[in-house]
Amino acid sequence: MKKYFLGVLILSGNIVFFACNNQNKNSFEESQVADENTLQGTDTLIGMNTVNESDAKFMVEMAGLFMVDVEVGNLATQRSIQNPVRNMSGQILKDHTSALDELKILASLKNVTLPLSLNNQHQSWLEELQNIPETEFGKKYLSIIIDTHEESVKKFEKAANNLKSPEVKMFASRSLVFLRNHLDSARILKEKM
Repeated sequence: MKKYFLGVLILSGNIVFFACNNQNKNSFEESQVADENTLQGTDTLIGMNTVNESDAKFMVEMAGLFMVDVEVGNLATQRSIQNPVRNMSGQILKDHTSALDELKILASLKNVTLPLSLNNQHQSWLEELQNIPETEFGKKYLSIIIDTHEESVKKFEKAANNLKSPEVKMFASRSLVFLRNHLDSARILKEKM
């Protein structure tokens, strides 16, 4: 009972924080506010302290993809010489950091252990970006963002339709909004370079 109450309290606080914290809401925060009414009326929210294996696997995989997008986003805001790339990476960084924070809370409430570091493929992308000349950085960064977002969109679409946990499904549905937006923006920007 204490876990249930604590979980509801933490998630409610998170919703209020995201809804009220920022006057310039990004697409992820806007989708959270839009779902606030749904969350308030859900009696089953955090009703089960665990998720099935496929839901847990999805959460772990998405944490990895969000982490790499945050890491390469940080790098892009520092290294990119193209303002459009720097601006886009700032928005991606903001959206993915917010989503990763929410995913961490959800995973904690559902007793799912998320990775603490990048996997080998993601680490190699980060190392490649760290060593690439600044003149080539923008194109390579956009290629990585397109790759990760194509993978994420596919997995989030499947998750929004097939996962069992209503909370994880809701997270997947809300995240699809900004993931598609980032993917479209990256494709357009890469074509212009």
